[in-house]
Amino acid sequence: MARALSSIRGFTRFLVEEGLLTTDPAVEVPAPKLPARLPKALTIEQVEALLSATDGDEPARLRDKALLELLYATGARVSEAVDLNVDDLIGEDGAADVIRLFGKGGKQRIVPVGSYARAALDAYLVRARPLMSAHGRATPALFLGVRGARLSRQNAWLIIRAAGSARSSAWSSRRTRCGTRSRPTCCRAERTCGWCRSCSATRAWRRRRSTRRSRLTRCATCTRRRTPAPAE
Repeated sequence: MARALSSIRGFTRFLVEEGLLTTDPAVEVPAPKLPARLPKALTIEQVEALLSATDGDEPARLRDKALLELLYATGARVSEAVDLNVDDLIGEDGAADVIRLFGKGGKQRIVPVGSYARAALDAYLVRARPLMSAHGRATPALFLGVRGARLSRQNAWLIIRAAGSARSSAWSSRRTRCGTRSRPTCCRAERTCGWCRSCSATRAWRRRRSTRRSRLTRCATCTRRRTPAPAE
């Protein structure tokens, strides 16, 4: 209802500007009030399950653990976490006692870091980040990808979704922006593939869905084959 009213207001405003109407009839129409809902918070058990899903000694596991612990301890946005640099960790003797976050509008805030997040960050900086940084160019980014570049926001969401699907389906369904209802089969089976624009299978699936003229002959991430539809 609110979207329809907004479209009508825009159309009548355009008619007034073009001189086709003398007055705007939609100005006095009251907008419907949307119900205010309280945000749903995760339980302690769900948070513990989510954090324990990234346990391990591999460099990627250490990075994922540090990222999730930092998000949970500081309440930072995903975009704020991936934009962090190593110099944004402030503390004595190399310990990250507080962290400098840059929010919307370039506003800066200093947030304290808990002991669990500090330990995860220390393990990542000592045992994982040097190995990841060796695969790419020198960058001040805190969280790196497998190629040594700054971790993107999309990859961070894939990390959260992978941890959520492994331990807590409720977190995965609420926090990810990926649509699971219309996801292709190969992306549903391959965890590393994900639902993103960079996925070749997803691009092929979208192209097939948009044209509706030819079927996908070969999937990019699996060995399934589909024969083209016979011509009528």
